Amino acid sequence: NVCSTTDEELINFNLEVVDLPVAEFNANDKVCVTLPLQFTYVEKNIGEPVVKWLWDFGDGTTSTLKDPSHIYNTIGNYTVKLTLESTIGCSSLTTQKVISVIKPLTPAYSTQNPLCVGNNIMFIDETVSTDGITSWAWDFGNGNTSNLRNPSQVFTTAGNYTVKLLVTSQTGCTEFISKTIRISNPAQIDFADPGSCINDIVKFDGVVLSGTVTSWLWDFGDGTNDLVERVKQNAEHRYLSTGTYNVRLQVTSADGCITSVTKTITISGSNPRVSFDVLNRNNLCSNTPVTFKNTSTIVFGNIVRLEIIYQYSATGNNIVFTDNNPTPGKEYTYKYPESSVNRNYQVVFRAYSGQNCFQESVPITITVNGSPTLAFTPTIPVCVNAPRFLFTNARETTGITGTGVLEGPGIVNGFFDPAIAGVGTHTIKYTYTSTKGCVEQISGNIVVSPIPTVEAGEDLFILLEGEKQIQATATGNNIKYKWSPSIGLSNDSIANPIATPKVTTKYTLTVTSKDGCAVTDEVTVNVIIDPTIPNVFSPNGDGINDTWVIKYLETFINATIKIFNRYGQQVFFAQQYNTPWDGRFNGQDMPVGVYYFMIEPNNGRNRYTGSVTLLR
Repeated sequence: NVCSTTDEELINFNLEVVDLPVAEFNANDKVCVTLPLQFTYVEKNIGEPVVKWLWDFGDGTTSTLKDPSHIYNTIGNYTVKLTLESTIGCSSLTTQKVISVIKPLTPAYSTQNPLCVGNNIMFIDETVSTDGITSWAWDFGNGNTSNLRNPSQVFTTAGNYTVKLLVTSQTGCTEFISKTIRISNPAQIDFADPGSCINDIVKFDGVVLSGTVTSWLWDFGDGTNDLVERVKQNAEHRYLSTGTYNVRLQVTSADGCITSVTKTITISGSNPRVSFDVLNRNNLCSNTPVTFKNTSTIVFGNIVRLEIIYQYSATGNNIVFTDNNPTPGKEYTYKYPESSVNRNYQVVFRAYSGQNCFQESVPITITVNGSPTLAFTPTIPVCVNAPRFLFTNARETTGITGTGVLEGPGIVNGFFDPAIAGVGTHTIKYTYTSTKGCVEQISGNIVVSPIPTVEAGEDLFILLEGEKQIQATATGNNIKYKWSPSIGLSNDSIANPIATPKVTTKYTLTVTSKDGCAVTDEVTVNVIIDPTIPNVFSPNGDGINDTWVIKYLETFINATIKIFNRYGQQVFFAQQYNTPWDGRFNGQDMPVGVYYFMIEPNNGRNRYTGSVTLLR
C-alpha cells in the first residue's frame, strides 16, 4: 500500500550567528636585514576567542606563534599576512602589511696626517647612510676608544694596529668595519756643531741614526734662504758675523714622518790666545809622563780644537795630539822615551776657534831628565837561622847618581836578616831616587826556608866493650843525618846509631833539610870501665833496694848472669841484663843469707864473680 499525506509540520529551532575574528597586528614597517623584527597580535575581542594564528612573512616562511619574531636575510619589500581561527572554527579575513627590509649603512673611514709615532692622526668617518647615523664607536687597537664621529689619536709606539668602527643608524641598524694601519717611527737624525769661526764656510753634516730619509730642509738661523744648500743632507753656509745661531734640520722619512732637530751653534772669533803650562817643569823625568795644562782663551766663542805637538821639529816628523773637546784648565799627559841621560824637547800648542782660525804658540823647550834603570837579581832561598847579610840583589844599572833604599820584611840598614823576616816568601822593594829627583822602583822576592828540629837525646853510659843505641829525634822536610865523630858508631848517617866507643866521647848530630838548612845537637856517651855490683839488697817491698841492680850491665848485651845459694843450687839466671834479681826463685821468696854470683860478659872482658847478701 502506498501511503501519502499532504500535511505539513512546522519545526522551530534557534540559530546563533557570531562575528568573525579580526586579524590585526603591530610591527615596524622597516627593519634592518639580518636583525629580528617583532610581530605583535592585537586582540580586538570580536567573535569567539582566537585559538590559531597563521603568519605568512612573505619570504616563504610561516609561523603559528601568537607574537613571533622573524629575521629577513635579504633586503627588499615583503607582504606579511595574518589569518586567525576561533574556537568554533571561524576564520578571519586575512590582514596584510608591507615590510621594508633595508641595509642603510655602508661603513668606511680614512686617515689624515702621516701615520707616524707622535703624530696627531685624524680618523674621518666616510660611512654612507640612507636613513642617518646616530652613533659611532671607535677602537684604535692601542687600548683607547672614542665615540666622536671624526676623532684623533696619538700612537706612542710603532707597529701594526687594528682600528675598528661600529656605526648605528636611526633605524637601529649597525655595521662594522676593521682595518689594520701601520704606525712608523720617524727617522732619527742628528748633526753636530761644526765648531766654526767667522772665516769658515761652515759645513753641516746631517746624520741618519735610524730610518730612511727622503728629503732634507735646513734653517741656518740667520734669516737667509739659500734654496740650493737648504735641501742638501750635507750643507754649507757662510755666516757674516760672530754670534750664536739656532740651526734647525727637518727631514721627511720614506713613510712621510717629519723629524726636526734644533741646536744652538757658535760662530767664534778668529783670535784665540794660545798658552799652556808645563807642570813640575823643573823636575821632569823620562820614566813618568809630562803633564801640560791648557790655559788658552778666546775673546768670543769657543776654542773648538787643540793640537799639541809634543816633539816639535820645524822639518817635520812631529808627534801631534788632537783634542776636539778642549776646555780651560784641561790637562794632558805625554810619556817621552825613557833614557838615562837628560834630553831636550820642543813643545807647541795650536788653538783653533774654527776650521781655519787658529793661533800657534812659540816652541817651548823642556828638559826631561834621565831616569834610573833598576835590576833585581833572582835570590836563592836562605835559611831562617842564617846570619844577616848585605842585600845586593837590587841595584841601579846605568850609573845615575842618587840614593837607593831597600824596604821589606827583614831589611835592616841595607842588610837582610832572615830571623827577623821569618819563614816564608817576602817581597823586597828597592827605590832609587836620582839627584834630579827621578824615582824608580823594582821589587823581587826572597824565600826564607825553615830549619829542622833536632834533639840528640840524653847523655848515655856504657861499660867498656858495651853498646847502647842513641835515642835522637828530628823533624823537617826530607832531612839528612850526620854524626861526628863517626868512630864508635854503627852508622853515622842515621838518626839512631848504636854507640860502642872505647872512651868517653861527645857526638854532634847535624840534621840538614832539602833546602840546605842545618841544625845540630850534642850527646855524650860515657864509658865506664867496670859495672858497679852491690853486695847487699833487701827485697822487703819497702821500695828501697828491693832488687839487685847492677848499673850499666845492660850495655853488655850478650852477658849472662847466674846466682847460686850456699848449697850450689842456681836460683837465678838471665840472658842479658834486662830484669834485676828480686830475691825470688820459682815464685818463692828466698831466705836471708849470702848468695854467690857469676857474670859472664861474653865480649872478651873477664868474668865477674862475688857474693851478695839478701836481707829482709
